[in-house]
Amino acid sequence: MNIYEVGKLTLPGIKTPEDLKERLFAIYCVDTACPNYRAKWSADNPTCGQCVPTAILVQKLFGGDIYKLESADHYYNIIDGEIIDLTKEQFDIEGIKLNYNLGQKKVGEFDTETLNRYKKLLSKLFVNL
Repeated sequence: MNIYEVGKLTLPGIKTPEDLKERLFAIYCVDTACPNYRAKWSADNPTCGQCVPTAILVQKLFGGDIYKLESADHYYNIIDGEIIDLTKEQFDIEGIKLNYNLGQKKVGEFDTETLNRYKKLLSKLFVNL
């Protein structure tokens, strides 16, 4: 089975989005950040540029849909009507307030570079389970 193609993953010790968030904070790195945000990425702001691979991972683990905020070029999940945003801290650090009710659209496909960052993040997660 190809771990990158499955519709729903199960990972030991990760039963909730908060479990996942705790694990991700330990493995986020500049290589998994969006190239446009790598200059801003730091250990003090580990979620910077990590929203898309994180949102894909959340969807694979917990289902739901991925949405994009046009105003902030930011991706997050909605699962059973609940907003799940594991990377919102990057905006808190910069003092930016996100408005999830304005300019959001459902997203289903991503480019190769983005999928490669997701695969790298997933691989790092497997190594650190």
